[in-house]
Amino acid sequence: MTPRERMDLVFACKPADRVPFAPAVYEHKAFLIGKTPSEVGRNEDLIVDAILKEYELYRPDLLTVGLDVYNVECEAAGCEIKYYDDSPDVPGVAHFLCEDIDEVRAVRRVDPESAGRMPIFLRAAERVHKKLGQEVYVRGAVSGPFSMASELIGFENLLVATSEDPEIVDAAMAAAVRAIGDYAEAFLKRGIGVIIFDSRAMPPLTSPDVFEGQILPHYQALTGRLKKAGARHLPVIIGGDTTSIAELLTKTGATQFLCDFDSDFETWKNACAAVNAPFRANIDARVVHRGKAAEVVELAKGILAKGKDVPGFILGTGVVGYDTPTQNITEVRKLVATD
Repeated sequence: MTPRERMDLVFACKPADRVPFAPAVYEHKAFLIGKTPSEVGRNEDLIVDAILKEYELYRPDLLTVGLDVYNVECEAAGCEIKYYDDSPDVPGVAHFLCEDIDEVRAVRRVDPESAGRMPIFLRAAERVHKKLGQEVYVRGAVSGPFSMASELIGFENLLVATSEDPEIVDAAMAAAVRAIGDYAEAFLKRGIGVIIFDSRAMPPLTSPDVFEGQILPHYQALTGRLKKAGARHLPVIIGGDTTSIAELLTKTGATQFLCDFDSDFETWKNACAAVNAPFRANIDARVVHRGKAAEVVELAKGILAKGKDVPGFILGTGVVGYDTPTQNITEVRKLVATD
């Protein structure tokens, strides 16, 4: 069974030949080819080489074309990104873009075919999809609306505004949804799915009330737009303990979810069962990065014991650190193949 065939069953919450394994490999891609994240994240050929190396080495059941996943849309909209060519640090926004609501409303519309690094990732995804897409799902990484909004007006400013100035929160998230939607549709037009990352929206940074009142409507607008554009699978990935917003997340219009290592497995299992949706449960990223392979495997065994008979269950990891020993991933891959 190919990874794509396996995931078709798991996405439908039907039994497959084994539990899928989907490690969260982003900046670690660069490590696999001996480059820095800043080098790879700005070079189409290196992105392709790194993803092909990831697939060759780890044989994941899902592939994601993305590296510094929270920077691409905001850079295209005008944010300055700081790169680190001589170190493994992940690129990041140098300063936020907008000081007030008028500047937020004036954020420029992005053209994914020409703005910032969007064309680089679109072309790289096209090349990987052409080579591997018949065998494994290839998804383009896009930001979530709350995370992009935090880069437009500043994260602390956004958090304060959720209680003091909901109008600017709404405007920033609307601008984010517009940019994210344009970028995501460019992947979809190429026959490539998307995966949405929005860990800035994790509790306790946001409360269930804030999520329901100020974030959820923008998610529903985004996923509704992308489904009209042809999206079949729409994962939303929010790290951290999302137990308190699990049920709300299933109302976003997304079709796959994340139970991170510190979330309550039973809560997520029940929430996803209620809407017949698959979910990924993660091994603690800190152990994956710094622990020994045997420790990582023991954690994986514990998660597999809880999830292997749950419809739609996927084993994953938190974000794999840049210099994570490859054996820490390959040993888990061997485990799922034999469990």
